[in-house]
Amino acid sequence: MRVLATFTKLPSARANTGFLAIMETQMDAVFSLTGRMNRKPFIIWYLVLAVVGTVASVVYQLQIGSAVPPPKIPAGTDPLQAFVLGFTQGMKPTAFFTMILSIILIWPWTALTTKRFHDRNKSIWWPLILVTLPMLATIVYAAGFAGLLPFLDEATVTAIAMGTIIFQMFAGIWVLIECVFLRGTRGPNAYGPDPIANDEAVEAAKAQQAGDWAG
Repeated sequence: MRVLATFTKLPSARANTGFLAIMETQMDAVFSLTGRMNRKPFIIWYLVLAVVGTVASVVYQLQIGSAVPPPKIPAGTDPLQAFVLGFTQGMKPTAFFTMILSIILIWPWTALTTKRFHDRNKSIWWPLILVTLPMLATIVYAAGFAGLLPFLDEATVTAIAMGTIIFQMFAGIWVLIECVFLRGTRGPNAYGPDPIANDEAVEAAKAQQAGDWAG
């Protein structure tokens, strides 16, 4: 827990390393929409959430795998149509689980991405469009495949699903570039102080001290 508290680099964790303070720091990292977050804690938390989601999906698939019949694709079906049919039939057994998992993860994904975009001095609208909106669409089409939205026919649900997946591919690349490859703004910005400014100052001081000793 001390390692995670250090990674998030929030003042409360530095001032008090007690268990409650550390837990508060971590809850703030995952659920708060304010402040800034540098790349290291962002990557760590994203990996944690991705692992949780993947493990839950694998366990669920193993539980229902034997009960799910293979997709029935008529011979001679057009490849694109065959893909859509296979996707539609494959989604139905896992639709309810996908919906619940998306509902659980939508807020942490949004909070982490928001703080990371804040570090890039960009507003919450970017993560809302690139992360939250497609996750809401995922909840909608999963609920549709689960039969919870009877006013949407299967063709409409499939169209929403295909559009969402295509959008997520491009949005994911954008989020990867902004949140992983690009450094946040140096120094304070509209959303708070630089989360790694203190660390850079410490490293500079150490380098200066090492140079003095060498000299």
